[in-house]
Amino acid sequence: LVSTFGSEDWNELKEALSLRNPKTVARTLHSIRTASGDDSVVKATTILLRAVEQWLHAAALFKKGLSEEDAASVMGMKTFPFRQNVMPAAKRWGLADLTELYRALTRVHGG
Repeated sequence: LVSTFGSEDWNELKEALSLRNPKTVARTLHSIRTASGDDSVVKATTILLRAVEQWLHAAALFKKGLSEEDAASVMGMKTFPFRQNVMPAAKRWGLADLTELYRALTRVHGG
């Protein structure tokens, strides 16, 4: 996928999503679509859906009151990568907004 539309675009898109920056997400998706076509957007949303699923799972565990360590364990992750890669986006977005993001990505993915 990275070779399809470049690592810069992919990193910018993932970072913009994790930081809740909708303007950058829209601009980057437009750039990807313009440079590589609609097929690349479908490929990108496939990968992004995987990340958002992790964030959503973590947000649900946090809402249940699990600690970072327990949430990481339930998700089958070591605590450090969980804290670095999953927890910040899960907490920044929250369960309700991640649910909406997931729905939006599935609509984009499905066409």
